[in-house]
Amino acid sequence: MAAEIFKFPYNASRRLYSRRPRKSKNGTPEERARIAAENAAPAASIVALTKPMAPRRDGRTLRSYALRAASAPISPAVSIVGKICAAENAYGGGMPAVHVLADWFADLRKGAKAARKVADELDARAEYLKNVIQAAD
Repeated sequence: MAAEIFKFPYNASRRLYSRRPRKSKNGTPEERARIAAENAAPAASIVALTKPMAPRRDGRTLRSYALRAASAPISPAVSIVGKICAAENAYGGGMPAVHVLADWFADLRKGAKAARKVADELDARAEYLKNVIQAAD
């Protein structure tokens, strides 16, 4: 007696597969909402202050330090020096147009002035640290 083999129709199997409930690695929408509610920060309570608080000074004012602002022109000036060296090496001394050179000259002067100011400040701070170290010994 021979057994009959019936092939399950593709359309039926596809339909059954598509009707299965969706599975998400992050859970169902209800589970995600529950987890979000559990992890939510509690509401802040409002406290009336009796007097305004004075701003605290912790001494960290490096971002507004004058030397940082003074050193800003140094980086463009160093870049211009690099461009000049590249032009001398690559083009045998050929330079860009005169109006570009005039802009470069002005930026180089600003950078040199800023570098002198920064160098003076660095020398002064090094001298200060030397005196602190000598006083500690």
